[in-house]
Amino acid sequence: MVSCSKEAHPEADRLPEAAVTRIKKAAPLVVADGFIWGINGHPLTQEAYKNNIELQLNLVQKMGMSYYRVDVPTDTNGVVIQQAVMDELLHKSAARNISLLPMLYLTGWQKSSNEADAFRRGRKIGFSFASVYSSHFHYYEMGNEEERKILKGGHGDKTTDYDLQQFKLLAAFFKGMYEGIKAVDPAAQTIIDNSGWLHYGYFQLLRDYNVPYDILGLHWYSDMGDLDNAKGHGDILSIVSSFQKPVWITEINRRHGSWNSDGTSAEEDQRAWMDRYMLQLHQRKQVKAFFVYELLDEPAFADKSKPAYNPSESVYGVVNWVSRYTTYTFKPLFAAMQYRIEETQYGNEDFLRAVYRKLYATEAGVQWLHYWLQRLASGVTAEQVVAVLLKDAGQSATLAADLLSETFWKEAIIYGFTHR
Repeated sequence: MVSCSKEAHPEADRLPEAAVTRIKKAAPLVVADGFIWGINGHPLTQEAYKNNIELQLNLVQKMGMSYYRVDVPTDTNGVVIQQAVMDELLHKSAARNISLLPMLYLTGWQKSSNEADAFRRGRKIGFSFASVYSSHFHYYEMGNEEERKILKGGHGDKTTDYDLQQFKLLAAFFKGMYEGIKAVDPAAQTIIDNSGWLHYGYFQLLRDYNVPYDILGLHWYSDMGDLDNAKGHGDILSIVSSFQKPVWITEINRRHGSWNSDGTSAEEDQRAWMDRYMLQLHQRKQVKAFFVYELLDEPAFADKSKPAYNPSESVYGVVNWVSRYTTYTFKPLFAAMQYRIEETQYGNEDFLRAVYRKLYATEAGVQWLHYWLQRLASGVTAEQVVAVLLKDAGQSATLAADLLSETFWKEAIIYGFTHR
C-alpha cells in the first residue's frame, strides 16, 4: 500500500471554533485571479479509492472544485503501474471538466550511482510519462516532500540542514525529469514541493544549484501554526513568495484530520483550522492554488491487523464513511469548502442579489447587477452601495446594519451556492 504519510512535526494544537477569524461584513475573501481550488485523492494507490472513481469526481464537482491531485506510481521507465485505472480516471474526469494534477514519484532517485545516472533516470521517467499523457496534463508535480529524505537536522530553514551529497543526486534527478517533460511539451508547468514547516532552505538549495521548475509547492498542517505566522517563525507565505515563483499549496489540513488521540471527534476543529487557513489567503496574489488533503477517509489505516496501521492517517477526508466504501456523510469541512469557494468566485454577486431580493422581493436584472458589480470592483464600498440602494428603494437607513451584517452575508453566499 503506497502511503503519503502525514507525519507530524509537534503535536497538533487544537483550535476552538470561536478562535477562527471572521471575515468582515460584506467583503468577500479575495484570492488571485484564476485561483485553483482542488483536493487530493489516491485513486491509483489506496483501498478507499478503489472502484469508486465516479463518486470521487462527483464529490469534487459538488464542492465546486476544478482540480484533483493524484499520486501516480510508475516504474523506472515511466510506465504507469495502474494503467487501466489511469485511463478510466482520465476519461471520466475529462467528461466532468475536472483537471488532474499528477504527482509523479521520483522512482529510483536514491539508487542513483552518481549525478549523471540520476539525471538519466529522471529524464527517462519524465519523457516517457509525458510522451503518453501530455495531451491530458498541463501541470506536473515532481516528487512529494523529497526534502524530508535529505534533512539532517534543524528546522530546515538553512541550506546546511540538508545532506548535500544526497541533494546533488536529487537535484540531478529533478533536472532530468524537468528536461524530459519539457522535451515533449515545452509549455508544461512543473512543481516542486516541500513538506512545510520552515523547510524553505530546500528551495534556496534548488535555486543555488539551478534546478529548474515553474511553481513552488507548499504543504502545510496545523501543528506548524498559521500560514502568516509559523508559531513565531515568520510569515511563510511571504517567505516562499520571495523565491519569485507562483505558490501552490498542494496539501493542507488539520494535523490528523478529524482524529483525536483520545478517540473523540475533531470534525469541527478540522473545519475551524481550514477556514482559518482559507481566510489567510486573502489578497495573497502570489498564491495561486489550494488543495485540501484529502477527499475520502481511509479506514484501512485504522485496521490493527494491517502493516500500515496508523489511525491518525485514516481520517483526513472531507467525507466520512458510515458503512465502509458504500455509504458516507459529509464532514463540516465539506460545506466550509463549498462556502469559501462560492464566496471567492461569486461573493459580491450573491450579496447584491440578496440585497435586491430583500428590498424588492424579486430577483435583480442582469443590467442592474452588472452595474453594481462594476461599482464594487472599482473601489466603491459595500457601505456606500447599500446607502444608495436603500435611498433608491425608499427604505430606512437603519436597515443598513442588517444588510451589512455577517449573518446576512453568510446567508447570501449559501443561497447563491444552493441556487446557482
